[in-house]
Amino acid sequence: MGLVNLGCLPRLAALWRNRLVLKIYFVVALIGITVVLVSEYNLAVLPDQYHWRYMLPLCVAVLSFWLTIAFAWKWNLSVTAGVSIPLASAFRHAAMLLLGKYLPGKIWGVLARGQDAMINQRLAGSNVYAATYLEQLISIHAGLVVGVATLTLLVPDLALRAVLWIVVVLSVFIIPFVHKFIKDLTPERFRRRYVFLETMMSKVTLSTPDYTRLTCVYLLEWVAMGLVLVLVVALVTGEVPPRIDAFLYLGVNSLAMIAGFLALFAPGGIGVREGVIVALISPRLGLETALMISVTMRLVTVAADFVAGAIAMLLRAKSH
Repeated sequence: MGLVNLGCLPRLAALWRNRLVLKIYFVVALIGITVVLVSEYNLAVLPDQYHWRYMLPLCVAVLSFWLTIAFAWKWNLSVTAGVSIPLASAFRHAAMLLLGKYLPGKIWGVLARGQDAMINQRLAGSNVYAATYLEQLISIHAGLVVGVATLTLLVPDLALRAVLWIVVVLSVFIIPFVHKFIKDLTPERFRRRYVFLETMMSKVTLSTPDYTRLTCVYLLEWVAMGLVLVLVVALVTGEVPPRIDAFLYLGVNSLAMIAGFLALFAPGGIGVREGVIVALISPRLGLETALMISVTMRLVTVAADFVAGAIAMLLRAKSH
């Protein structure tokens, strides 16, 4: 959630209750992406040529990621708020969130998406931010599940590998109980001070079946994004990675993106995500190839976010 106190969300959100502000958000975020795309990279580390026959599968993988993240948000809202929104609206909300990570604080995508949902879908703010809380919790958890589960393949000890897999599986069932335990321990003074937070948290029941189903959806989101990295590797090297390597890259991408998300100082996790990718894949592909892949992956994801934002902007204009 960035560096913003969650108790300030209602006051911050009030500043966004204007369609013009949302339009300005889109424009500023797209400009921010353009600046990142143009200024943050030394093009000398790019390969002399790409293997363009992999571009179509790469575009399909990006599209799959977009649809998965939109569907995950749509289902999240149906579980949290009991409301079904059109897939086009869910895609627009997903694009708003993707754009927000390029602005300092990483909170603006959450606010823009929330206000769009309140204005156009007539959702209560507590419902939207309850769904956002659940999204962040499950998404990070699902990403860690993918990362740990795939990287266990590098663990030579079969017993340790089995233990890690058991921990990964059990975590899906344990998290709802941990969430309830923490919520029940929240001091009454804190509840009175932040009524908005108390209302929001009361809407997140986190039953184990719902949590498990949502986790499966968010796992698909991480797999779709991991396939983008697999195809970027093919785009750079000219061949699809062996099955075991492709499986590992799913985990590499998850851990790299989570590290970038947690790096609040870096717009879009710039530098941090690339560093994790290089550190984890260079032993298999070499440092030079790993650097080319990490930079190409960033260029692909930034360009994809730009396109998603532009499409969402067009969808919003068409809906009015």
